[in-house]
Parts: sequence; C-alpha cells; structure tokens
Amino acid sequence: LRGTVGEAWTEFEAALDGVDDIVDAFRTGLSRTVVHRGGAAHQLRGFVEFAHLAYENTWEKLDRLFLSGDEPTLPTNVAYEGRFTDVSVYSGTLSDYRPK
Repeated sequence: LRGTVGEAWTEFEAALDGVDDIVDAFRTGLSRTVVHRGGAAHQLRGFVEFAHLAYENTWEKLDRLFLSGDEPTLPTNVAYEGRFTDVSVYSGTLSDYRPK
C-alpha cells in the first residue's frame, strides 16, 4: 500500500549530508531514534493494511488453491501453455507434488 511508506523512519541526532554519512552513522553506532506516525490517520492506515493482508492470505489463497483449481506458480499451469512441461518436476495436480 503506497500510503504506508513513511509511517516509520530513523532520525539521527546529527545532521547527515549524504549516503556516505548515513552509512558511517550506522557503522559507528551514532545515536538515533525510531519514529513513527501517530493519530487517527496512522491507525486507519494500519487497519487498511492488515485488512488487505488478511484478504490476500485467506480469500485469495483459498481461491487459488481450491476454486481456480491451480496455483499460478506451478510450471504446469495452463497459463504457461506447456512451455515448461519438459523441465517440470511436478506431476501437474495440486494434490501430488512428488517428483516424476
């Protein structure tokens, strides 16, 4: 989610002018603080992100495994039109992942 970029960051107690200064600050252990946004907008973004992750990891996964009939990452998926059949180590069904 684009809106979550910038929700947390590291602030150093000294001014850093470039990439080399930032790398040196981490290497030398320069004093720093982790800061994150607060407030209602932050809470809403967090809720939306967790809801999105829950959707991806439940409904979308169930759809790929049980409703669509095939995991799109399998080399035997119909989307690949047989291009990887000769190098596939799978038998082609979801229930049988044993090598040929």
